[in-house]
Amino acid sequence: MTSQTSSSTHSCPGCGKDGASEFFAADRVPVFCNVLWDSRDAAIETDRASMALAHCPNCDLIFNAAFDPAKMTYSAQYENSLDGSPRFREYRGQLAERLVKDFDLREKRIVEIGCGRGDFLRLLADIGNNECFGFDPSFDPDVDPPPSHPNVVIRSEDYGPKHRGFDAEFVCCRHVLEHISEPFGFVRSVHGTIKGGSRTAVYFEVPNALYTLKHLGIWDLIYEHCLYFTPPALDALFRRAGFSPIRVESVYDGQFLSIDATTDVGGESKASSNGDGDMGRLVGDFKSAYETKVAHWKQQFDEWSKAGARAVIWGAGSKGVTFLNVMDAPFEVIAHAVDVNPRKQGRFVTGTGQQIVSPEALTEIKPDKVLIMNAIYKSEIESQLAELDVAAEVLVV
Repeated sequence: MTSQTSSSTHSCPGCGKDGASEFFAADRVPVFCNVLWDSRDAAIETDRASMALAHCPNCDLIFNAAFDPAKMTYSAQYENSLDGSPRFREYRGQLAERLVKDFDLREKRIVEIGCGRGDFLRLLADIGNNECFGFDPSFDPDVDPPPSHPNVVIRSEDYGPKHRGFDAEFVCCRHVLEHISEPFGFVRSVHGTIKGGSRTAVYFEVPNALYTLKHLGIWDLIYEHCLYFTPPALDALFRRAGFSPIRVESVYDGQFLSIDATTDVGGESKASSNGDGDMGRLVGDFKSAYETKVAHWKQQFDEWSKAGARAVIWGAGSKGVTFLNVMDAPFEVIAHAVDVNPRKQGRFVTGTGQQIVSPEALTEIKPDKVLIMNAIYKSEIESQLAELDVAAEVLVV
């Protein structure tokens, strides 16, 4: 899937400066990893596009210079919830508690952009008795109705300049910004919707590009994500949009990056906008490291195929979908993907067509290998395998 990069430079969508150069390219990347497909044929025939990752030397933002926003249409068939994981639910609950405490979110008007079914909003409503509004164009109450809550309203629409008079007192936006091709305009429009006041704040959360580079999380590279943020890039974007960052940090075992910011003037961030000293080396080494990792797993598949071994992946989200597509995994080795999300079960993996099954299905499949797509869930997956009496070798991809 890798291809040649262009020698041309690009303007950075984050800081706005010129000089970003491409360092990694790939062809035939699925446009959507997180769309639910009802048939194997439909999954395999999915739309594909090219990726050309560029690095901005000024703010350390990484972005897909070949991204076409016209290809992106989110609908109720889009599903990327992590709520099936006890580890993730614990993290989400702790985050809600922290935000309510740090920003005194009690009886406030709160907005969440990209709220899904509103699970996080319901936590904020319960903990602080807040009035909560969620915005998500992919939300369809007829497809997957959420529990009703007197203080939570979800709208199936985008949030932006038309909500300027909404007077939100706190805005949170988790794992949406990396999908926005014009991040400055988006963050600036959010700034314009916020009610003034010394404690008016926002919380944004995105995947951590440094984790991807340093730990070779190459399965995190998906077309849906046109932006890959480092701490300096996130800090610089919010300052440019008129916010004062007060906290930029890695969370969720380093896999996510978060920012707390306010509309106050003069806030200070723990992150510097001067860049990361390792970024040049990490970017320069990435293509070679990527190809080495892919070659390792292709060799594993060849050996398993010759031995007649059967494997499954555990995790049919972005990482799992990307892994199967990059590897062009043979069906005789991997015919199934496991996921605890009931909405995904019975559907098919984008691009490659493996059927998505529940953990309980493994008692019939009896795999020799279970490939875990995210190390953070290793403990809970091993516990489930033990409960199901599935004796398989567990490997973290």
